[in-house]
Amino acid sequence: MENNNQTNLTEKQEQQTVLQGQTDASVQTQEERQKRYQRPKQPRVLTAQQRRQRTLFLVQMALLVAIEAIFCFTPLGSLPAIGPIVMTLAMIPVVISAILLGTGVGSLMGLVAGIFSLIVWTFMPPNPVTAFVFSPFAGSGELQGNFWSLVICIVPRVLTGTVAGLVYRGINACVERNRAKHPDAKPSRWKNILACAVGGAAGSLTNTLLVLGGIYLFFGQAYAQALETAYSLLLLIIGGTILSNGIPEAVLSALCSAAVCVPLKKLLNRKRREAEA
Repeated sequence: MENNNQTNLTEKQEQQTVLQGQTDASVQTQEERQKRYQRPKQPRVLTAQQRRQRTLFLVQMALLVAIEAIFCFTPLGSLPAIGPIVMTLAMIPVVISAILLGTGVGSLMGLVAGIFSLIVWTFMPPNPVTAFVFSPFAGSGELQGNFWSLVICIVPRVLTGTVAGLVYRGINACVERNRAKHPDAKPSRWKNILACAVGGAAGSLTNTLLVLGGIYLFFGQAYAQALETAYSLLLLIIGGTILSNGIPEAVLSALCSAAVCVPLKKLLNRKRREAEA
């Protein structure tokens, strides 16, 4: 009986081995057939319209980066202001890129602006006494820059593009939702102008508040020492800087954003409709 049981077990194992081999062979045969009859992947071919859009995007980015470089590396990008902080125009290309090309592109342009600003405050600072708050490589004596200098120099610029793009798209989304509820209402161009202006002003104020807030938070004592003023008066000085520099910068950014983005968007939309027709 034991021999018969062993024989049956051996036969079952041989049958399972044969069946498994046949199954593996059939799977391999199917895979070979699929590979044989599978069409080779075709390389993605861009249409003429997609190539034009890509070329237009690269040209727009190149122009905005060039304008940003002019504002950062020449006196054209700075206006005299009260105190050691100058009123800068460098955020205008950032907010324009965020409104025209999208929030991500605006954030990228803000990163470019931050890198340009770091170069300026490291090698040719407008005010060498306070350069340490914008560059970790600047400073003299006890007043030395550090990691937070890098944060103050770059992060507010990146968030300028982010906030400008999000505010602009948020206002446009509200306008579109209202238009869907009232389809008979006539479209108003003033709503687009308002969206561009508010987005530009919000982006500029983001940079001003984050830069000055970062200076007070991370370099309060050292910054007051560099200005040769009491630390108790520093908050008052920063508030005055916001009123004298930040508000005019925001107004100028709003005007430039509306003046540049509204006609350009209208022109680009018309060109896009003509290309699709």
